[in-house]
Amino acid sequence: SESEDDSVSFFHEAGENELRERVHDAVKESLTPELYEQYCLVGLFPSTWSWLNRARTDLSIYIQDYLEQLATAMGDPSFPREVSAMVDKELLGGRLLRARAQAVSSMPGPSVDEAGGAGAEAPESSGDSDSQCCMQ
Repeated sequence: SESEDDSVSFFHEAGENELRERVHDAVKESLTPELYEQYCLVGLFPSTWSWLNRARTDLSIYIQDYLEQLATAMGDPSFPREVSAMVDKELLGGRLLRARAQAVSSMPGPSVDEAGGAGAEAPESSGDSDSQCCMQ
């Protein structure tokens, strides 16, 4: 995957099996089945059967869809921070958390703790998965 971080480009290369094991499987095991479905991650990453039949199709588009949906999910303030940190470490080398820390430290006003960021409660879900899931 390729990305730009404050006009600095970086590149991370990972094979399908590595992404499956270190990102997909780790995220799926870390989230409850309800959260995994709420964040529309169900069924996006190619199945093991797809890997066996990969000569028939290019699976990279499905992996890209999964990673894009995961990035969208991670943007939700109620997405578990420990899962975001794990994905950040695996795919971005910790760049996301460093960028957030720099942004917060450069902002005037109360600290994150004073503003309720560190221990703030997550917004409640409406429970309507159709309205929250853009992949249906």
